[in-house]
Amino acid sequence: MSLLPQSAGYAVILGGGVFFAVFINALTWVQRNYTRYNPNRADEFSSASRSIKPGLLTVGIVSAWTWAAVFLQTGTLVYTYGISCAWWFGCGGFIEIAAFAYTSTQVKVKAGGASTFLQVAKVRFGALGHFTFMFAALLANFVISSEILVGGAGVIAGLTDVPTYAAVWLLPFVIVLYVLTGGLRATFAADYLHCVVLFVCLLVLVLSTYVRGDALGSPGHLWELLTEAAVRAPVVGNQDGSYLTFNSRGGMLYILIATFNNYGLSFLDQSYWQRAIAAKPAGTARAFLLAGISFFAIAFGIGSSLGLAARALETSPAFPTYPALMSAAEVGAGLAGPYASVAILGKAGAVMFLLIAFMATTSAFSAQLVAVSTIVSYDVYKEYFNRNATNKQLMWVNHATVIFWAVFMSGFSSVWVHIGLDLNFLFYIMGVATSGAVIPVALTMSWSKLNKVGAVAGVIGGIVLGLVVWFVAAIKLQGAITIVTLIDNQVILAAGVTALGSGGAIAVISSLIRPASFDFDLTRHIGFAGPAAVSSDSNTSFGDADRKVAPAEPSLAQEEKKGSAVDNSANAGASPFDSREEHEGEILALKKSWNTILGLTAAFLFVIYVLIPVPIAASHTIYNKPLFTLQAVAATTWVFIAIGIVVIWPILESRADLAALFRRISRRERVSVAADGL
Repeated sequence: MSLLPQSAGYAVILGGGVFFAVFINALTWVQRNYTRYNPNRADEFSSASRSIKPGLLTVGIVSAWTWAAVFLQTGTLVYTYGISCAWWFGCGGFIEIAAFAYTSTQVKVKAGGASTFLQVAKVRFGALGHFTFMFAALLANFVISSEILVGGAGVIAGLTDVPTYAAVWLLPFVIVLYVLTGGLRATFAADYLHCVVLFVCLLVLVLSTYVRGDALGSPGHLWELLTEAAVRAPVVGNQDGSYLTFNSRGGMLYILIATFNNYGLSFLDQSYWQRAIAAKPAGTARAFLLAGISFFAIAFGIGSSLGLAARALETSPAFPTYPALMSAAEVGAGLAGPYASVAILGKAGAVMFLLIAFMATTSAFSAQLVAVSTIVSYDVYKEYFNRNATNKQLMWVNHATVIFWAVFMSGFSSVWVHIGLDLNFLFYIMGVATSGAVIPVALTMSWSKLNKVGAVAGVIGGIVLGLVVWFVAAIKLQGAITIVTLIDNQVILAAGVTALGSGGAIAVISSLIRPASFDFDLTRHIGFAGPAAVSSDSNTSFGDADRKVAPAEPSLAQEEKKGSAVDNSANAGASPFDSREEHEGEILALKKSWNTILGLTAAFLFVIYVLIPVPIAASHTIYNKPLFTLQAVAATTWVFIAIGIVVIWPILESRADLAALFRRISRRERVSVAADGL
């Protein structure tokens, strides 16, 4: 069903693509001429010279996690199972971000010069371990890229009648236009602009659901319509069939899936490691914590507003499918939220979701392009074909891979569309396909006793056993293997838990039988041209912060004050850091803050997993009108907090650097920075 003219879809894709290409190319020109970061350097293209501040890192993490699927799938789950899924979706995202935060900080400490997490596997386990981990990583990128493109193209096609095949080809094309020029720093800049638009749209949609007079007018009226919906179409497995209860069998199954099945999304996706690698160490853990809180706001906000509104307004003349109900295909495509926005805001709602789909897809897929190109350039080309690769050669491989992956994924996404694999299917298969390697990857970064056999067998065994159980469970629990039975909640849960648990069990048991004794000083050499061993201060454990912290890296404003122009024309391979001493100081600052961040994370997890939902579910509570109004206020407040974190904090954090940059531009004081090999 087309809610907007086809021309609107093409205008957003092509017009938005041209805008971002011009915008990012302009930023890249400014960066090349007025900052010390040259986008023609391979390390800058892939790792943003490891100089990203915590605020912008938070934006990058939120942007990488916020695909179109998040906005769409949250609404679908709440439409299907009720209010609890909005909460549980946020919980599942937060715990995965929190778990990855710990592992990524281990890499900052133990392999701070690495460009990919696979380089650590190469040092520890040799070529066999390297190829095994690379297979798992590229499999994750393949599944994630598929979901991003199919989800984004599906909603654009559903709203504007642009052919889905056209969308899955045009979206990667316009993304490539700016990724080729700017690399990872350009992706961070695009992430910020994307997040501004996404959160503004999110706030408008949430507020409109709760206060716009025409369709709903108030949380109280929405509660009344949901109470009627429970009589008309009760939820099987929910307390009294209500949409307003945490005592929900479907909700309980989903939180188990969300908690155990999707760690591969971050642990195996180089785009998340890339953001951690690109950041200054001291703020890494804090950025991940705040990113998790901001992501929770998206899921909680959109689910508890538009997801519920879709169910409440489905029989309203304003609903796009009226007088019919939504079809299974429309629900599977994630159109519950977009249709609710149209019922509330008319065409403006459709336009907002069109912008959300475009922004979320371009942001997330650009991260995938840079991630895959980094793996190919560093872990394939430089490792096995040209160990002395110059900057120019690495950049050529990066650019070629970006183009190849865009074409490759457009082709496969077209196949998924042709055979009928929708967003819902790809969302669930992601956990089955990636969970098996999660624990071996985490142990690689943190456990010196993990041996080669355990790591390799854990990855392969976890993936294979997960897939086997997936098919067997579909037959045993649902009687057949079909697209529908394969995404049954119980089937997905069985497969995901098997993959995660078996991969970890194989790795741990093997290593306990024949433990290794790995010295992480070897991984600290990654990225250096010579044997530049890290001083003993950097080999301390978390919590050891009784040492003097070196001064932080000078900001752009400080450089300007000193009147210095930084020359980066030295061999790029000599050191991945501007100053070894400053890097060690950042590492010590990270260790000093870790216990505080760990405590705050544990407290937040206790609140969202136990303190709030357990009493509500255990007491078989069905929300009354005042309690539902309180939740509406809480969801809206959380969105405002997230806007402060994602939109305002990065600007405040970099205000001195931005002021210095504008002064340089106004004075035409260019910085001379060379890119070796060019």
